[in-house]
Amino acid sequence: MNKYLFLVLVGLMSLSSYSYMQLSFGGGITSYDTPSFDGSSGTYYVDFDGYTEQNMTYRVGYTYTFTTYYTGFSYIDQDIGALNVGLGYAFGDLEQGAFTLGGNYITWNYSEGGYSALAGNDLIIDLAYERMSGEGTNYSVGLSLLTQCDNDETCETIFGQAEFPIGASDNWNFRLRGAFSDGAYSIFIGPTLKF
Repeated sequence: MNKYLFLVLVGLMSLSSYSYMQLSFGGGITSYDTPSFDGSSGTYYVDFDGYTEQNMTYRVGYTYTFTTYYTGFSYIDQDIGALNVGLGYAFGDLEQGAFTLGGNYITWNYSEGGYSALAGNDLIIDLAYERMSGEGTNYSVGLSLLTQCDNDETCETIFGQAEFPIGASDNWNFRLRGAFSDGAYSIFIGPTLKF
């Protein structure tokens, strides 16, 4: 299934001309204070995103999240790997800043103590205002909605990020990203290479 989604995304992107693309990677921390989990986890990420001349936005990314928790008897390692594929549309010129609406399909695998325990997928709808430009500071702020959600989960997440130029380089930016939902917040940092 993952290979099929990747091929569909690459095929759609090949129909259009690229206006902007970037590769980002880095790490961060998420802190939880929910009924089911109280603590923090570390995260590494890599993603490739951008938009075409027809204002179609795209994203492909992978996130690896890890934590260790104490059961009262022993410590257990938890790991979650998530592949993210997204498409959207910008209602205006992203070079200057525009509203975007998109969907992200995420497939994930959860393992505990070294054994695969769960696998699944989610669909997330994003509404944001963002700027993606080859020059200057890029930013986005928006709301994500988890479509497969029950009352025990946090369904909405508010997020924001800024990417600041590093020195005199037009190609390298430094990303600072944050997200907040009911009972959890995240902070991520890392470099971004613009093409």
